[in-house]
Amino acid sequence: MKWIIAYFTVVGFNFGFWIAVGALRFASEQIPKVLIEFVRRLRSHPRAFLEYGRQTLWQATFESAVSFGLFSLFAVTLNVLLGTVEGWLQFIENFRALTGPYELVLNPLSAWLFFAFVGGFIARSVIRASNPAATAIASTTYFFGSILVSADLIGIVIPLEAPGTLLLLLASFVLMLSGETVAMSGRGSVPTPAQPALPAGRITPPEVAVIMAAHNEEAVIGQSITAAMAVLPVENIYIGSDASTDRTSAVARSYGCQVVDIYPNQGKAKTLKHLLDRFQICDRYRAVLILDADIVIRKRFLDRVLPLFDDPRVAAVPGRSIPRWPAHPGAHQARFITAYRMRLWRMLQFGLRYAQTWRFTNMTTIVPGAMSTYRASVLRQLEIDAPGLVIEDFNMTFELHHKRLGIIAYDLGATVDSTQPLTIGDYVRQVKRWYLGWWQTIWRHGVWPSAFWAFMASFTLEMVIYGLFVVMVPAILLVMAANGWHSVTIPQFLGVFRQGTVSLPDLLLGVFLADYLMTIIITLIERKPALLFYGLGFFVLRFLDALMFITMIPASVITKSDGRWVHPKRKPDVSA
Repeated sequence: MKWIIAYFTVVGFNFGFWIAVGALRFASEQIPKVLIEFVRRLRSHPRAFLEYGRQTLWQATFESAVSFGLFSLFAVTLNVLLGTVEGWLQFIENFRALTGPYELVLNPLSAWLFFAFVGGFIARSVIRASNPAATAIASTTYFFGSILVSADLIGIVIPLEAPGTLLLLLASFVLMLSGETVAMSGRGSVPTPAQPALPAGRITPPEVAVIMAAHNEEAVIGQSITAAMAVLPVENIYIGSDASTDRTSAVARSYGCQVVDIYPNQGKAKTLKHLLDRFQICDRYRAVLILDADIVIRKRFLDRVLPLFDDPRVAAVPGRSIPRWPAHPGAHQARFITAYRMRLWRMLQFGLRYAQTWRFTNMTTIVPGAMSTYRASVLRQLEIDAPGLVIEDFNMTFELHHKRLGIIAYDLGATVDSTQPLTIGDYVRQVKRWYLGWWQTIWRHGVWPSAFWAFMASFTLEMVIYGLFVVMVPAILLVMAANGWHSVTIPQFLGVFRQGTVSLPDLLLGVFLADYLMTIIITLIERKPALLFYGLGFFVLRFLDALMFITMIPASVITKSDGRWVHPKRKPDVSA
């Protein structure tokens, strides 16, 4: 039971499927690209490239040695603690017995692959700290190494003593070496040719407009405008100040932007529509970037976004949000929320959106209204200010699918920096708006025969079951405490868990420990040790998320929204 609960509450069935699709997309798109680049550079600068290959081969060997050393240290330490190799094997058997009927197949192959992954990551981080390198193939090998670990843990990978296992270890070792050598070859030691001319017809930055709806954003709008000015002309930036009572308009005008004061308060969707109509933006520009006032786009944002529009089928391109770490004094709640969002965004953007925006899938349910670019000819066909909705971006995304206006593309390098709510109260209000908007959009569009609707329905059903279970966890714990911590029976509608009872180890391992292990992994990726501390309390926010997702179902039926907003409190960015 504990492993089923862990998989369902941390990964989920839809999420697991899309991880596999994302791996397929990455392999099909990136590996050929890197191999072609490898061959091109080898032919154009063979001596410099081979010399550099010799250096990086040594670095890869160093990583492998660190990986093997960590595993050896782990094994020796266990042998010292347990006495003998027999004691090590007995420890494994005892661990298997502890897991009950859901046997965990733990063998030296699992341990070797795990420490190859972790050790390689640590060693590569040390190398990259002093000499950054491209790591496309290397990342792929480590990613598939982690998949092998996961597969072995559920008994798919053959045990160590079986024929062929040694070959598997050797193949993974060679793949890691070759992957490191190829991937790290993108550094400056090998000359890079001049960039080719832009393809005919590509959208250029002067042909892109930025529209921004702002309500009392004096504290943060300046940094957003500054970042936008770094990638396109200031006269292309249009700000709608929606009944602001602070200096939002004055700050925006000081930069030279086109600014409109709107009274009375209209809400974000109507403000965006007002800007589009008043300045005839869809007629004058080829693409429109919609930004929130707290979003700071990075310098390479348009370089990664605009080439995607070379495909005439592409209707919209969402950005990838990176939460800014708050550094102002007393920001404990803000750091807690930001740490949670760093983990959540990393999982959703790499695990879901990357796979769902592949040209063969096109299943993403959201083009975030905070940092997304639309083809102007498509944007004019969307009902941005649809009545009765609290937010606009879910509806705009559904319309793209429903009206078959094109596909949604995505580049992980199209990054922006975003601020998160400062308090739990602001967080709750923000997430309630999102979930209310989700359910309102579902009711608005109803049922229509399509692969997108089938996926969306299955995803929503899974989220409902997940939400009900997470909301029940505190109650289950209370019932257990009142009954001497004995197992309790869960309702049959949660029969996805196969058995009808849940024990305390099921909850501790399946909900809390599994969740924290995910936090550890994201901490390594983000290199943010503070996540380990704040991660101890992430279940509180998961509970609030689940509770709001469930409670917004009836609220969406009886609530008709006018779209007017009250933004969370802002502070000037002093992020670390």
